[in-house]
Amino acid sequence: MIPGGKQGVPLPILLFFAGHILTMFLMFALTAFYIVYLFRTDRVAQDKKALWAVVLFFANVFAFPVFWYLYIWKEPESLSGG
Repeated sequence: MIPGGKQGVPLPILLFFAGHILTMFLMFALTAFYIVYLFRTDRVAQDKKALWAVVLFFANVFAFPVFWYLYIWKEPESLSGG
């Protein structure tokens, strides 16, 4: 032990790990939200839902913005053609 040194983990390390754990929980929650939304919405074609589920699960950080833009934020295309 170093004379005069503090015992325990330094505060910046604890804050880093706390932020990391919160980020992990956020990613789990977003993954669950997107997959539930995927199977409850009619905006995604039925034949694409399984592929999107796999992509959202395995490539979530990269797929979330794309899925959000295509199927949540963007207005659905009109079937009437005009």
